[in-house]
Amino acid sequence: MTPTPTDILRDAIEIARWAPSSHNAQPWKIVRLPDIETAGLLFPHLNLDGDGEHLLLTLDSNRRLRALPSLEHEMYLSCGMFTGLMCMALQAWGIPWRMHWIYEKTGPALRDLEMKLQCRTLALLTIAAADAADLGNPTDKDRLERLRDLAYKRKTHRGPFAARQLDEGSVTALSTSSWPQTLTGDALHIHIEHNHSAIRGASDLVSRFAKLDFNKYRVWKETYGYIRFDPRKKAEDGFYLQCLFGPMNGLRRWYLRGMLSPAVMQALWLVSVPQRIARQLGALVAESPLLLFGYVDDEHPAAPTLVQAGARLMELWLKAQSLNMALHPISVMLQHEDARRALEHHMGVNGRLVFFSRLGAAPETGCDSPRRAAADLLVTA
Repeated sequence: MTPTPTDILRDAIEIARWAPSSHNAQPWKIVRLPDIETAGLLFPHLNLDGDGEHLLLTLDSNRRLRALPSLEHEMYLSCGMFTGLMCMALQAWGIPWRMHWIYEKTGPALRDLEMKLQCRTLALLTIAAADAADLGNPTDKDRLERLRDLAYKRKTHRGPFAARQLDEGSVTALSTSSWPQTLTGDALHIHIEHNHSAIRGASDLVSRFAKLDFNKYRVWKETYGYIRFDPRKKAEDGFYLQCLFGPMNGLRRWYLRGMLSPAVMQALWLVSVPQRIARQLGALVAESPLLLFGYVDDEHPAAPTLVQAGARLMELWLKAQSLNMALHPISVMLQHEDARRALEHHMGVNGRLVFFSRLGAAPETGCDSPRRAAADLLVTA
């Protein structure tokens, strides 16, 4: 059966829903505009084509992390990863698209729609009408299936990496980009650190600052709310406990559920338990063969800049997956101002760090994370 344009859009969303996001909150929502008249009312300054479809790429207000102001940046990066995957899936299907980045609000009509749908518009995506005769044949079927396979297999590895050596050519290839610059922008700078002394210095900073995850009750309470303690219960977001601590029996799960609870962690601060957890994370960083840094020149980057940066990071992450490499973002170092500035100073970054990750050879097995159903990600205005 020949797929319809709606089938293709849903397939692209099906692939994109496997994008990583902070806390695996999956804070994205696609809003389908019913007609060109609605699009023109919302964006009167744009010269929009009546052919095809118009979609709003938005940040779902109900799925935003809010405990720290810096988490807003992570939400935009997350939405950018989703957007990058979706657009590249459409491109592999042979569906032309055009992105209109929304830097400012354009009027009351858009604000009213956002209030109604509880979202923040990041971009308007125009999908050109496709020739019905070509819909059953993706422009590059192999490319589409490879993209799908990489998206499904990609995992965040929070434990030790595999012991094998990384090929220098493969590591260099991570910094190259082939996705359209209209999607990824050019603001994100990538630096991959090999130097053992620099890695050791970064690990010392992680050991010093990672305890801040537990220092404030409100911050840790939000994170704790995304931990899924029972792998038998179906979840749509967050991350399973074994992804943090490895396989375990029910008794240990019960113990950690109590020990990690926000009230208990506040008490355990007095006996240095959060400090010990921070040192363990620092040790993982020290053992990493490489560290990956992403930064932008602007100290206060606009939302579209960060969304584009997220798309660029998605391309890099998929390329790492294709080379059998794995990433583990150390977000705590960017969420707290003192930690971020200390890391920027240590690495000599002239700009603002927006991504910091361990990088190494992927283990043979990974940890699955829950995902929202593709049907829940698309709504009509």
